[in-house]
Amino acid sequence: MAPNPRHPMLTEDVVRHRLPNGLTILVKEEHSAPVVAISTWVKAGYFNETDDEVGISHVIEHMFFKGTRRRPRPDQIASEVKSLGGEINAGTYYDFTHYYFALPSAEFSRGLEIQSDALLDPLVDPVELARELEAIIQEEKRKRDNPAAFALEKLNELAYRVHRIRRWRIGEEAALRGFTRERLLDYFRRNYTPENLVLSVAGDVRAAQVIEEGTRCLGDLPRGVGPAAGSPPEPPQDDFRFTLLRGDLKRAHLVLAFPAPPLFHPDDLPNRILATVLGRGRSSRLFQEVKETRGCVESIGAGVETFADLGIFRITAETDPGRLEEAARAIGGVLLGILAAGPSDAEIGRARNAVESQYYHSQADVLGVATNLAYYEALGDYRLADDFVRRLKEVTPDAVREGAGRLLLPEHASLLAYVPSDKSAGLDEAAARACFARDARPLVPSMPSVPQPVAVAARRAAVPQGPRRFPLPGGATLLVEEIPRLPVTSVVLLFRGGRTHEQAADSGISRLDLAALSKGTRTRDAARIAAEMESYGCSLEKIFDDDYLGVSISILSRHLAGGVGLLFDLVRNPSFPAEEVERERRVQLSSIESLKDQAMGYAVTLLRQAAFPDHPYGLPSYGSPESVSALTPAALARWHHRLFRPDRMVVAVAGDQPAESVGELITRQMEGWAPEGPELPEAPDVPALAEISIRAESRRRNQTFQMIGFPSVSLASDEKYPLDLLQSCVSGLGGIFFEAVRGRRGLAYVVGASNMCKRLGGYFVAYLGTSPDKEEEARRILFDEIGRIRSEGIAEEEILRSRRYLVGTYPFALQTAAARALSYAAAEIQEKKMEEVLEYPARIGSVSHERVVEAARRTLTLERYALGVLRGE
Repeated sequence: MAPNPRHPMLTEDVVRHRLPNGLTILVKEEHSAPVVAISTWVKAGYFNETDDEVGISHVIEHMFFKGTRRRPRPDQIASEVKSLGGEINAGTYYDFTHYYFALPSAEFSRGLEIQSDALLDPLVDPVELARELEAIIQEEKRKRDNPAAFALEKLNELAYRVHRIRRWRIGEEAALRGFTRERLLDYFRRNYTPENLVLSVAGDVRAAQVIEEGTRCLGDLPRGVGPAAGSPPEPPQDDFRFTLLRGDLKRAHLVLAFPAPPLFHPDDLPNRILATVLGRGRSSRLFQEVKETRGCVESIGAGVETFADLGIFRITAETDPGRLEEAARAIGGVLLGILAAGPSDAEIGRARNAVESQYYHSQADVLGVATNLAYYEALGDYRLADDFVRRLKEVTPDAVREGAGRLLLPEHASLLAYVPSDKSAGLDEAAARACFARDARPLVPSMPSVPQPVAVAARRAAVPQGPRRFPLPGGATLLVEEIPRLPVTSVVLLFRGGRTHEQAADSGISRLDLAALSKGTRTRDAARIAAEMESYGCSLEKIFDDDYLGVSISILSRHLAGGVGLLFDLVRNPSFPAEEVERERRVQLSSIESLKDQAMGYAVTLLRQAAFPDHPYGLPSYGSPESVSALTPAALARWHHRLFRPDRMVVAVAGDQPAESVGELITRQMEGWAPEGPELPEAPDVPALAEISIRAESRRRNQTFQMIGFPSVSLASDEKYPLDLLQSCVSGLGGIFFEAVRGRRGLAYVVGASNMCKRLGGYFVAYLGTSPDKEEEARRILFDEIGRIRSEGIAEEEILRSRRYLVGTYPFALQTAAARALSYAAAEIQEKKMEEVLEYPARIGSVSHERVVEAARRTLTLERYALGVLRGE
């Protein structure tokens, strides 16, 4: 790989310093924004737990920020960081645990001191531990209610007999309840030792300062006894393994695994390319053959995950329960096809561009930089980040084919099918074996010959320039921001309306329109569009919102002209082929069913029905089975040309290209495009809700998910800003609702709030995920807190802390070119104008304590609200 020398490599200018006690400090200076990420990486996770400790790493992660002797209150660390304008988070995985702060760079010193205090002196209060264990148990139940996550965990249990990856990693309820303070501290002392820690800092800081303060804060941490002990090794697999599980779900999930070699094995990198060729993107073999040609799955993908001691190659698919065997047979055929005819040069070229694009996107924000550096340093050396990418770019078709021959052996396969309990369809072991037998028919999708795009040398932006607005032909608007840091550019095309113009009879038409855009134009068929798009190292993203819809790409800048030309062809010249529309209709109908398997997503649907009766905002996101079944290609074409018009369009481009060059490029694409016919009639404003409105359904689930919506204001109202502050006050670690329901009582894992302001109206939404028997208690506690806010107000200190948090974290949300382009376009299309994006911190800063309290009292009224509940049984 030879990236443009004007753009930094990930590991360029990284400073590494090892303290005498063995702790490693990495610093990457990045001065493009006044932000910093502080990441503590622990080289211990689920693999380092004995069988009687399963889940303990995750429990420690939850308790990490719950108090020290200097900060004894369980919410004190979260509150202090929030007051600094930062946020905290953490994650646990098989071979690591990760803690990070994202802060304004001016607060680096205080942030590091707080994080170090948590690392050096955890309190692990027994009373707080008991409460947090209840929240973790709710998280465990929530995972069991997620069909895809459940299937993957059970696949690991099937595929491994000895290795610790086989276990339900979050821990079982009974065992979790048995964890004590002493056991947590014992595990903590064994594994949270200096030689197991990496402090990775990226952002607007100086390396010398980071090393000096890192030494001061962490230099006295005593050495441990050595590396954390890992898992017992897994013996070689020499038999085909299969299981069928049934549960309360609507769609079937098929997951297939092969044991793969570990990190640094010669086959590791060829297997990563193999996963890309087989199952990454719309031009991949599995997508083209199994989904597009045969239509027997709604979604499919492949990936390989590697650790120091093992790897696992997985294929996942979601399908109609009645087509389970057909899908398995097609997957088996594609695997035989890659063995018979290895990847073509074109497939390898697309994979290489994908690798390069992913590499640059990993540097798009400081948290990504800090995380990547820590990950590779934990593997042995942070410089492996660039080395891996370079070597991936050098993998040959022969190496992929030969590696596949050693990997994709039927006698090494493990297959799990997770199907609805109320359906007769299934799959037996004999049929499953036959699907992956060596004598099955190989399938090689027929893909168009798309030559590798020629890189276009373009003049690059020299220094960052703020966003500028240009008029375009036909009444469209162009927004451009020059960001020269990385050789990638993001392009967003948004069109006003969509969902707001739907009625019950055609609900779902906007989604189907977006889905069918990439299935054919006057000059390109679906396969060519997929291959051409991915030859540029990018994929087409569909954008669907209540007030607008559109498409976007993030592309290597040298391919910008080609990518923009393809993007405009999709929008201007869709052909809506009948066969392709029918394929996408089947996918959308399955999505209507699949949504019912997603607790939070379906609770949102129920809330909308309660909150927006007889309004387009209340229509189902994917439409109804009746409305989607009735849509025709002709109806889609009429809808598209009335909605996708230049006078309803905003184009936003952010990247390392000069604004004038971008303007010329986009203007050429607009030639001959003029609005035609009458515009779609605008939807009315949301009518006022006069009473309590409830929509509820019950399922055999471990959790109940409820969403309570209080009528609020539209985007045009200045009350949006105090309501944003209210959201920050009540949700998140240390928030009023969070602490009342989860922090002090452990009744829920998910507790949050959202200020859902839309162009035609809005709701302030609180949401809870609880055990079914705790639904009413959790809601009562939430209502008690609302009553307290109405009667007593909110402490000025809490509002000040929330204001600092919103202003301090806002720059993190706008670090990437993609985020900036979408934010500008969305503000412009919703008539807020792109300037509002940059003015937001000042507007939040001007909101007084009194305005927040007044907005809360006006909005949080217990006499009228909407409630959507998906109840577990």
